[in-house]
Amino acid sequence: MGGALTLRLAQIRGSEIEGIILLNPSIGDDRKVFSLIPFLKYFLPTVKNGPSDCAKPGAPIHIYPRTPLKALDSLRKLWKRVEPDLYLVDSPLMIAYSENDHTVNPKWSQYILDNVYSPTVRELIFERSFHNVAHDYDSVELNEETVTFIHDVLSGELEAMGEVDETDLINAEFESIVSSLNLDQSTGTTYLDELDQRDDQRFVAPNPKIEPTDSLGKLAIAGVLAGPIYLLLEYTTGFTLFGLGPWPGLAAFIAGIGTTIYKMSGRDDDEFDDGAIV
Repeated sequence: MGGALTLRLAQIRGSEIEGIILLNPSIGDDRKVFSLIPFLKYFLPTVKNGPSDCAKPGAPIHIYPRTPLKALDSLRKLWKRVEPDLYLVDSPLMIAYSENDHTVNPKWSQYILDNVYSPTVRELIFERSFHNVAHDYDSVELNEETVTFIHDVLSGELEAMGEVDETDLINAEFESIVSSLNLDQSTGTTYLDELDQRDDQRFVAPNPKIEPTDSLGKLAIAGVLAGPIYLLLEYTTGFTLFGLGPWPGLAAFIAGIGTTIYKMSGRDDDEFDDGAIV
């Protein structure tokens, strides 16, 4: 998330940024489970995280105990905004990534390198560390290279923008515009502009408590789960309720799905706010 936010900031306010440092950045995720998050977030407010992704034995735990799915879904939306506008990133860039990262696929670092227009790029690859490099075997090298890059940027050794093929830049801008065309007549302000206008800067802590499901929600979940189970039993064992065959299972499943859709369409999104939003 940190890398995606940094790239978005560079796209919006690149003229105010001297340089960019990315460590195992993500602008997407190909795992199929991510496509289910927009639906699952209404049933599972949070999910438990695994162990901290470090290769070094005894490394400190550096991870939240649970991840709010609504926040994770907002991260998916951020990825979709960042990826087509990578051509707007034209600041000196240092990108470091691990070959054996179990949290973020290292291919995204290569994708970023291939699509940004930074005049100067420093690529640092870690072979021994996993995702949390700052707590892993290569932390010293990471610190040293970071300090060197910052010094080179601030000393003026690395220029903010070099010569770019104008045709390539126009083509990249055109592709970005076409990919994001819609009928939304929104204002030209950005989310950062909106933050500047807010008086109170409140932070909603992650890992919220799971709210109890109401009776109608419990019935919907029961129908969605019990229907397929009944159909499986009817198919494998011949069990049937009152001699009705598979129809009770189908009815339960359809009723559960219908109730779920009714609850989702009849409530305001704020009622589902179970975690921080990117």
